[in-house]
Amino acid sequence: MKKLFTFLAASFAVCSFNAVHAQLQNGSVAPDWTLTDINGISHHLYSDLDSGYTVYIDVSATWCGPCWNYHNSGALDQLWAAHGPVNGPGVSAATTGDVKVYFIEGDGTTNSADLNGTGTNTQGNWVAGVYFPIIDPPAAIISGFNTNYSIAYFPTIYMICPDRVLTEVGQQNATGLYAAHGNCSIATTTSDVEVVTPLVYTTPLAMCDSVKPTFRLTNIGTDTLTSLTLTYKMDGVTQRVVNWTGSLPTYHYVTLSNINVGASSPGSHVITLVTSNPNGNLDPTSSNNTASVGCALYPSPAVSPITEDFETSGIPSTWGIVNQGTMNTWGNSNVGYSSTKSAKLTWFGSASGDNDYLYMDPQDFSSTASPVLTFEVAYCQISGNNDKLSVEVSLNCGTSWSPKYIRTGATLSTTTAHSASWTPTTTAEWRMETINLNTLGGMSNVWIRFKGTSDAGNNLYLDNINIAPSAIDENHLVTSMNIFPNPANDNSTINFGMKESGNVKIEITNELGQVISSEDLGTISSGDHYHELNTSSLNDGIYFISIVTSNGSTTQKLSVSH
Repeated sequence: MKKLFTFLAASFAVCSFNAVHAQLQNGSVAPDWTLTDINGISHHLYSDLDSGYTVYIDVSATWCGPCWNYHNSGALDQLWAAHGPVNGPGVSAATTGDVKVYFIEGDGTTNSADLNGTGTNTQGNWVAGVYFPIIDPPAAIISGFNTNYSIAYFPTIYMICPDRVLTEVGQQNATGLYAAHGNCSIATTTSDVEVVTPLVYTTPLAMCDSVKPTFRLTNIGTDTLTSLTLTYKMDGVTQRVVNWTGSLPTYHYVTLSNINVGASSPGSHVITLVTSNPNGNLDPTSSNNTASVGCALYPSPAVSPITEDFETSGIPSTWGIVNQGTMNTWGNSNVGYSSTKSAKLTWFGSASGDNDYLYMDPQDFSSTASPVLTFEVAYCQISGNNDKLSVEVSLNCGTSWSPKYIRTGATLSTTTAHSASWTPTTTAEWRMETINLNTLGGMSNVWIRFKGTSDAGNNLYLDNINIAPSAIDENHLVTSMNIFPNPANDNSTINFGMKESGNVKIEITNELGQVISSEDLGTISSGDHYHELNTSSLNDGIYFISIVTSNGSTTQKLSVSH
């Protein structure tokens, strides 16, 4: 039976270990391991889980003060004594017999002397009076373990339910730890199936017509699961009914990802999977038989130019919004750049690591040689937060994406930091961004999305999102432009004509839309001119060379190959 589990985190002291890791998300499948304790006894995680145990692991380090304090609280000793395996050492005769506890030394540089309190890198004797297994893996093994379990600090206290689902329970007392165990899915009846949306969507589901969602199916029944009815729904309407067959032992799971479902109307949708009839029987626990995932359906490609100022009805209904975080996402704002509307991504109060996507209508550039995307952005940090905005494109209906623009933290910010939830109040707090999409000219189905990645910072706003061709005659001061040789090796020459005198600047932009070089040529007279471009320091790839005047800019693509 599956219950809703909410852990109210308290403020506990920890020892920093690896800032690259960010702890496994609650609900993740715990990676399997086989480790040998200090007494030479081997322990296999999945064997414990298959036997119905809930496993608690304390990943600590002998030198860690907060780890030592928690060790001396006796919480894990009491948990082991009251709920450890029947006839286990130090386990009460009245034990519930459904828990195992492991201490795992997480620092590969410590040694046995440190564990026993006689070394130079220890807080004391970690072995004395402890009855549950203590594991001190070799450096190479613990390094892999820490990577698999995303250990970012010591102590990390994980609870792993029999169905392999992991939760970070933290430094609770024995009562709190065992109370968390009550939220595990436990096999108590012959036929019981649990379906969840696994934590695998690093990019959201999007489709031109159909998509294959991924769900995780776990057998919580005491009998091996051999048959099941799967009902796939789109926005609550049944679309596919599949009769699944197989052989799934108790607490084992299978990933379902081979069923196509689709939608006909563009915009955001919800795919739901409902399970029923396990082994031909009625499932007694209906609360764990349903799981859902959001997706976006793109409309037919629109022919550029496109202009969106959000003033009419906010974010267009055909645009897709996908929230891959746990809290806020894209929405409409009542402020804009010299206007009263914009698109807002509420990062203030969001969890770090949340990804939120805003999908534009797909674009048809088949008759557009040099498309350009422009938009106004407003963003401020709280204090050093590295929230990130990316603009990504896909040429294969959302199967893969490539970035064309990335700004993070201070480079994204348009104003000074604010500690409270922020709203722009002046046009000076906005910045116009221009992204060359020249490489996409001639493409007939181009997907474009804005991706926001939270670092628990402040809010971001977008306005005046425009896509238009970059025409050379828009810059009336520049009458002609040619770059040779192209591709270039170490040098290339720009030949351009000026209708009349004016200030000229040469800018080099990479494929991410980042200006990597800007050279002011000063006032240039009318007529033909040649300017040598040093490309020796540029990496191989595609660049965009722009002649910028007071009247606009003229851009051509340059390929660099050394």
